[in-house]
Amino acid sequence: TAALKPVLRSKGFCWVDSDPLKMHEWAHAGRTLSVQPKDWWWSALKEDQLQFQVSYPGARKEYERVRAEKWSEDWGDRRQELVFIGGPDMSEERIVPLLDACLLSDVELAAYRERTSKIFPPATFFGLEGLLRQMGEDPATFGARPGSEAGGEVVDVEQVRSEEEPPVAAAPSAAGSAEAAPAEGRRVAMPADAPPRRQVAMPADPSS
Repeated sequence: TAALKPVLRSKGFCWVDSDPLKMHEWAHAGRTLSVQPKDWWWSALKEDQLQFQVSYPGARKEYERVRAEKWSEDWGDRRQELVFIGGPDMSEERIVPLLDACLLSDVELAAYRERTSKIFPPATFFGLEGLLRQMGEDPATFGARPGSEAGGEVVDVEQVRSEEEPPVAAAPSAAGSAEAAPAEGRRVAMPADAPPRRQVAMPADPSS
């Protein structure tokens, strides 16, 4: 729309209802916009998953900062946080209504709350299997003996997990799934009466 033409760049992250457990990184420059899944929301983790995540170097400090500065009683750290950069014709008054139109209605938000109240990240992304994934390894085939043919002996991940504690690893990678965002703007799980500056997903073609 015309309201978005003066916008040169926008960036940040958002919370989408189609993938409720992960923060999505918003990256827009010129005619290019991507919305890609990144790290798990802290508040989406079960207690054992949370303890595993904060064991990474620097992660506990980041978690405590988010708890102190960004946490809400209802939704934890799940939120919208976007910044728009543009020329003198860029108008917040014209952009905000476009973003507000992407919010869930009260009825949709209630349905979202019910649908997601008992879902958590898969256990395979934590513990020993999680460490292997962070290293870019496939837990199902990790440990095949060098020189063995395809289908050779493979380490039993479940057995190893039960025998030893997972070692401390490097900080989690910021890279997320490479799935492309859908062409249309994504719906966002956020109360409809949220403050205007807590902005959400805009159309995928900001120049239209």
